[in-house]
Amino acid sequence: MNHDSITIIGGARIGCINVTFPFAKLTISKDMLNLKVMLLGNYSFKRGDIISVERYGLIPFFSWGIRINHTRNNYPQKMIFWTFGKNPVKLIEKICTMGFIDSDVKNSVNDKIKIDGIPVKIIPLAIIIIVWNILLLLDFVYIFDKQKTGPGIFSFLALICIFIIATSLKCTNSVKKIILKSNRHYSEIQHINNLLILVSGFMMVLYILKYILKF
Repeated sequence: MNHDSITIIGGARIGCINVTFPFAKLTISKDMLNLKVMLLGNYSFKRGDIISVERYGLIPFFSWGIRINHTRNNYPQKMIFWTFGKNPVKLIEKICTMGFIDSDVKNSVNDKIKIDGIPVKIIPLAIIIIVWNILLLLDFVYIFDKQKTGPGIFSFLALICIFIIATSLKCTNSVKKIILKSNRHYSEIQHINNLLILVSGFMMVLYILKYILKF
């Protein structure tokens, strides 16, 4: 056992993605704080990267933890470690005992709950959802009218729209300005956006292959 560091198993919220217990691991030493989240990666912080570590949560025991406020622009702004039953105040005290943070940068006794909401603007998100549902509805009507089985042309168009939007959001700053709220970062949604690109692209390929194999 390494007495120079402590490790706690729990859950995590990275940007918009929530990972439940036991798929996150928090390791703290005097000079480093590391949050390892399965499928999402490792997030390491030096002492100078941390603004504060504070208590965060709405429901004691089941939904509480610590929020890591940091200055790393390449990481999602919202980073929470769910302690899953462990008192977050005691965890912060342990972090202070390790010497990683000082008492003047911890807000552990502050009961204020920060609710940032999603980093995406409501109107663009609503438009995307409405267009998606309209295309799926048209596809249902088309399939029913033609007495066909499986997804039709409108489902394919819906996938194209999602793929184009997600790819543009990843690569184009002007699209980021349209979709993301001010003072929010693409890194907060990059994992779910990459997943949208992967899934929509894969499904488009399957649709094309299915169409080609019919001939």
